[in-house]
Amino acid sequence: MGKFILGIVALATLALCFLLGALPASAVAGGASSVLIWGIIAGLVAGAVCAGMGYMIGDMEFDNPRLTAIICGVVAFAVTMWLPADTCINGHSYAAYARQTAPVVRSYVIEHFDAIDADHDGTITDSEMSAALSTLSLTNEQRQALQFMRDNQSEAGHVIGSYETTTYVWISTGNGGGYMSPITTTNYIYGVNRRDLENYPERVIEKWKLW
Repeated sequence: MGKFILGIVALATLALCFLLGALPASAVAGGASSVLIWGIIAGLVAGAVCAGMGYMIGDMEFDNPRLTAIICGVVAFAVTMWLPADTCINGHSYAAYARQTAPVVRSYVIEHFDAIDADHDGTITDSEMSAALSTLSLTNEQRQALQFMRDNQSEAGHVIGSYETTTYVWISTGNGGGYMSPITTTNYIYGVNRRDLENYPERVIEKWKLW
């Protein structure tokens, strides 16, 4: 396998490990112990898969496949655990900030809903939030609140559409062979309406109640 293809495969695999780690990192409703346990499970799964891939690649490209497998497994585990570990360490700070900011989001956005909702269809989209952050005259607190809503629009709002993206991952079959396997991911588009905002602070409190 060429070094260029090997590098692309490695980067794509690490990106998938990072995204895998985002799943337990976002499951904060169960508290820090839940994030840690599911993060470790995800890390072990990713590490085992990558160790197996590393062994096959090491057997083809390097003199010590066992060492290659160990390195790949450890790196994959570390990358997968990055976000869960960050959430466990900083979760209490995130929770305090979220509880403080959510009421500001509700009051500010409801009061200025028509100014942010540029097309006046009753739903604020990501592009409208981006435009508002660039064009509206905002205090620092208001800017932080609007940016917070944009960063957490899947939590603040509801699904208004979706689209699919396809990435390709190298699947080794041993002896130098393999193929690029497509992985299709569904990406959701979110919007925020007035009804979403009414009980937004309560949803935030419920989400972070164990932190």
